[in-house]
Amino acid sequence: MPHSPIRSLSILVFLLGAALASSQTVSVQYEQVPLKTVLMDLEAKTELSFSYSNEVVADKVIRLEPATLAIELLLRALEEQTGLRFERLGSTQVLVSNPKGTTAICGDLFDVV
Repeated sequence: MPHSPIRSLSILVFLLGAALASSQTVSVQYEQVPLKTVLMDLEAKTELSFSYSNEVVADKVIRLEPATLAIELLLRALEEQTGLRFERLGSTQVLVSNPKGTTAICGDLFDVV
């Protein structure tokens, strides 16, 4: 069964969009800027959406010289400066987490005899 021209065009547009999204660049310059502010700035400049806990990004400061970087290179630079993990969950979603995987648990321990 032959493919319709509309279906072929739709597939082409989708693939071009995916290619552009993966090679998207952004111009940045940060001088001792809190990570939370950087993430909000990147959300405004790109289609990215960052998910993070305020505790994870607290006290993290970013310094980047003026540059135009591919999104993936920028995420790696942020990882290097913060020690955090920036994991792409899709074309626009980025999860920011502590790679040590530490979890605080609060509770009482009882010894039953």
